[in-house]
Amino acid sequence: MTAGGLTKNEIVLRLAAHFGYREYLEFRTPWTGPDCAVNPTHFHSYARVLYRTPVAPEGSERQGCLDGIAAHSFSIALLDPWHSYDQSRADLEDVFAKLAPGGAMVVHDCWPREEITRPDGWQVIPERGEWSGETYAAYVDFVTSRTDLDYLTVDADFGCGIVFKRPGAATDARLVEAWQANRSHGWLQGDGHALLRLVSAAEFRDTYAPSLPFKCDDPCEREALIMVNVNPGTPFCIDIDTAPRFRLGIFDYSGSGHVPRLPCPVDLQFSHKVSGKGELLAHLASQDLGDYDYIAEIDHDVMLSVSAINRLLFIGRLHQLDLFQPSLSHDSFISHPHLANRPGFILRETTFVETMTPFFSAIAFALARDSFGESISAWGLDFIWSSRVRNSHGKLAVIDAVMARHVNPVRSNTWRFANGESPPAELERALIRHGLTNYELR
Repeated sequence: MTAGGLTKNEIVLRLAAHFGYREYLEFRTPWTGPDCAVNPTHFHSYARVLYRTPVAPEGSERQGCLDGIAAHSFSIALLDPWHSYDQSRADLEDVFAKLAPGGAMVVHDCWPREEITRPDGWQVIPERGEWSGETYAAYVDFVTSRTDLDYLTVDADFGCGIVFKRPGAATDARLVEAWQANRSHGWLQGDGHALLRLVSAAEFRDTYAPSLPFKCDDPCEREALIMVNVNPGTPFCIDIDTAPRFRLGIFDYSGSGHVPRLPCPVDLQFSHKVSGKGELLAHLASQDLGDYDYIAEIDHDVMLSVSAINRLLFIGRLHQLDLFQPSLSHDSFISHPHLANRPGFILRETTFVETMTPFFSAIAFALARDSFGESISAWGLDFIWSSRVRNSHGKLAVIDAVMARHVNPVRSNTWRFANGESPPAELERALIRHGLTNYELR
């Protein structure tokens, strides 16, 4: 059951904001939790554990996973276990033991639909379909058998149990006896609401961090437009490794009408033959693109994944950035050394975001769009928009938590356009016109 659009990820973020939790553990399997993606930038420390199961050999040995976090404790954990009863119960015990006093454990699949609770469901569901197994039963037994915890269950995202590591009110013994006598999903659906301490999504949101200082990392969030440049002779540069949390646009700069075949929706399509990225940006700026909080424009030879773009947008919103870009891997062709990835950083403030992969806030895009026609190649435009955003007290950043790979060397320095101009000449003219000849890049 999913109610009110509330997801397990949002539950984690709201609890963290409400209680000040800063140490996060994610404990799951490759099968049961492929969409767990709480962004680590919200936490001081972070551990993600994936253990091996009968259908997911790509994970690690479970005991080895536990050994790897043996020296650590966490203030909040997200548990999405293998859904057999025994494995769920073991995970509940072990993950709860890793919580610091006062911490919270969010448990997925505690109030699912009956048809996906078969104990052998994983054997009959093709690929990675919905299966919640007997986790709900293990959860009920766990929370009703201990006196060192408090709990509630949120009617959202197949049911999310929240277990606090603190003494709470005793569970009514008559409810526990009734559960033990019936031990069925049907009994929980009919008479077990009080035993589960079930609350609605709206009640949870009203109680825990009702006014978040950031947008939750929610799969339904699609308020950004990401434009990707394509042509018929080049593979699509974005790896579709998860669901996009943004609107995807395609710009075929060959003018041939090329649209790559993709396993996700394409919301905007343009096909227009251009001589350089400046012309492409000017064409975009002339369109009614819609109302977005961020607009990005990604070159055809910059390798990124959808999950990386989702993460970039999360970090941009979290830190209220106006103009930013991913850092570049060290095997990239790099024009500006300060844009190379620096391990150990989430992001760095910068004075300059280049033309290859800029992410504009709505304000930054409005500041920059009238300059797009000044350069056919786009050389010099990055100096203009970076200086304008800085002068407007906007925030510019390089995101080291995400790396892109620029796979082609820069060849545009040798181009000559029909008007006789070259990209280096366009750059020089833009710098002089806007008084940026001494602009500092850092």
